[in-house]
Amino acid sequence: MQLKINNYWTHIIIEWIPYDQFTDIKKIEKVDDNAAISYSAIWKNGPLYYRYNKKEWIRNPNKKVILNCLALDVEKFLNKVNKYSNIYGISQNPNTKDYILVLQNRNCKRCGKSYNDLENKWCKICEINYIQKKFTNWNENEKIDNFIQEKQIKINDINKFFNEANNYNDLYGMSQNPNTNDYILVLQDDQYCNKCCKPYSNLEKKFCKSCQINYIQNNLTNWSRNQKINDFIQEMHLKIDDYDNIIFEWIPYDQFDYFDEVGKGGFATVYSAIWKDGPLNYYKGLYERDNYKEVALKCIDNSHNITDEFLNEV
Repeated sequence: MQLKINNYWTHIIIEWIPYDQFTDIKKIEKVDDNAAISYSAIWKNGPLYYRYNKKEWIRNPNKKVILNCLALDVEKFLNKVNKYSNIYGISQNPNTKDYILVLQNRNCKRCGKSYNDLENKWCKICEINYIQKKFTNWNENEKIDNFIQEKQIKINDINKFFNEANNYNDLYGMSQNPNTNDYILVLQDDQYCNKCCKPYSNLEKKFCKSCQINYIQNNLTNWSRNQKINDFIQEMHLKIDDYDNIIFEWIPYDQFDYFDEVGKGGFATVYSAIWKDGPLNYYKGLYERDNYKEVALKCIDNSHNITDEFLNEV
């Protein structure tokens, strides 16, 4: 799981967490017999996260987490782990020997399953159970009762829809799919990214900051063997805020040709050269390279080891 880490700002550092790290352990109500036994708890040390301004990993202590206890053998347990994207790590109950998934507290506090609507802490399963228990007057006909329950759930869905609609100021109107009965927001098409559906960062150039950062990081194939440099490159990508920003990257030395020494000064020698592939330029939602670009190469003397001072100079 740690080998899958490719950046420091979104990846969770999965680790082994000793059971004595958990306090205030409280059992969460099970919705059905097939659900895992879940607990809410406080993780004393808390998860690791990278503070890039200090270039160090630190912990976020006293973090509220969800513990899913699974009475499975190791192989079946690890297969289960792979289905989760919000896992902090693995632990084990020293008394029962059951393995435990330590999850981000993105789960419903009643049933332990993921919220259907994380922002509003809405769980569809618990909402259905609440309605069924709350309303005491029912018809003797099971079909009618089921119909009533379906309609009550749809009321919650419609309220969520209206709350979502209030977040937009460029609505043409509303509609509904006759096959699925899903409601539809009709928006001005030219204002939203066609990949993530969020407003463009630069409407005139159809530039979406988050999509372009993802595109750059997924499509750059050249990386240094030095992790500190790679982290620095990713930091530079996070600073992209418009379409015409220069895309900082690792450039293999064999990309340069036609060297010509320009001069020396201080602790550096400067050359002119041709970069064969050339830099990335933004064009209609994608990046294209400007081939055979003339560049200057500033070669720092005695810079075999990358230091913070060197990166500050960059």
